[in-house]
Amino acid sequence: MSFYRDRNTLASDNTHRNFGVNNGGNYSTNIGVYHGVDYFTGNIPELIIYKDITNAGMPVADRIRIESYLALKYGVTLNLTGVTGYTASDATVYWNAATNGVYNKHITGIGRDDLSGLNQKQSVSVDTGLVTIALGNAVATSNAANTASITNDKSFFLISDNWASGKFLTAITGQAGLTNRMTRIFKVDKTANWNDQDITLKLSGGNANTYLIVSTDEVFDGTDTRYALNADSTVTLNSSNLADGIYFTFAKEIKGPNGVNAGLNFWLRADDGQTSGSSWKDYSGYEHEALQAITTSQPITDAKAINFNYGLNFDGTDDFLDITTTRVDPDSASIFIAGSGGGFSAVRDLMSSGAVGAAVGMEFRIAGGALNYLENNAAVLGASGTSTFVENRPYLFSATQNNLTNGVKLFQNYKLDGQGTVYLSPA
Repeated sequence: MSFYRDRNTLASDNTHRNFGVNNGGNYSTNIGVYHGVDYFTGNIPELIIYKDITNAGMPVADRIRIESYLALKYGVTLNLTGVTGYTASDATVYWNAATNGVYNKHITGIGRDDLSGLNQKQSVSVDTGLVTIALGNAVATSNAANTASITNDKSFFLISDNWASGKFLTAITGQAGLTNRMTRIFKVDKTANWNDQDITLKLSGGNANTYLIVSTDEVFDGTDTRYALNADSTVTLNSSNLADGIYFTFAKEIKGPNGVNAGLNFWLRADDGQTSGSSWKDYSGYEHEALQAITTSQPITDAKAINFNYGLNFDGTDDFLDITTTRVDPDSASIFIAGSGGGFSAVRDLMSSGAVGAAVGMEFRIAGGALNYLENNAAVLGASGTSTFVENRPYLFSATQNNLTNGVKLFQNYKLDGQGTVYLSPA
């Protein structure tokens, strides 16, 4: 007996067990429970059981056919060690592992195979896939709700990627108005009998400023074709524009504040037309989104917060946002914040880093009316400014930090307000 998950062997046991004493008995088979205990929690959309009539285990060729069917249908990427690739009901290979090489992650596809009743019209990899693919001009609420149809039996259209970073960290040239592309590259694999028609791709975290870039090779430049995404992060095109073996990625223009891009880690601006108290998007290219799922802790969007510009209004009680994908560098950082507020006689954090309640972290704050920068790494060190801030007056708060003598410098409206030595480097 062997147990598998996505064709990865989890356990094997060759002990012979005789269940003959129970043969012919009136015993039930239960789904989601064992004898009234050990109830399963979650979704089970399909269950298949075979009887091993040879006592030799299921042939590999049969197992890969079954798991190919399930993998394409449910967005799971298989471990293809020892097999050629994904196979159809007639055992023909429609996604070849050797041909696709390093593009063997997040295998996602649509396709039709009448013998197994497979009619997958839209799909996304369950393993943190970034791209949803759908037949037609939109991603429907479900596969059943997608009214488009795949013309030919045993025809498939798949995409996969090289598992590189999904952030926009790689420079791109020759594409006007675009500066950076996603480091991750995707590859198309479609069967010869695939009948080209409109398909829709949806990029997680994309927007109208993002472009799909399609290339005949793995080098993306001015010779390649681009398609603008819609505001809902989708793009619809005929699948003839994504030939078998073609590559694609996504690109955008990274605009550093006043053109200063070097070293930019995250940049949050409330005037982008997408920001809300639940989600503040990052424009650095790293996609470090600030989030708050609890409605009562979400700041409120203010259309004219400062000088007729959008801002987020925090209530001073329980409003905050979290960025879980990055932190302030503990050894070298420059921080710039535009803001205004009140209650400065108490402690009011502009931003901080570190786990809640932990004895490590940093704070950039106003306390007792003055600007502070603190680091906590079991001990606490900090630097304070000398100016007293007027409540509800807009300021530009800034700090630079390194571990040298007087490496912390505090500024208000570009004026040096204080300095100190802080070298704790909280982990």
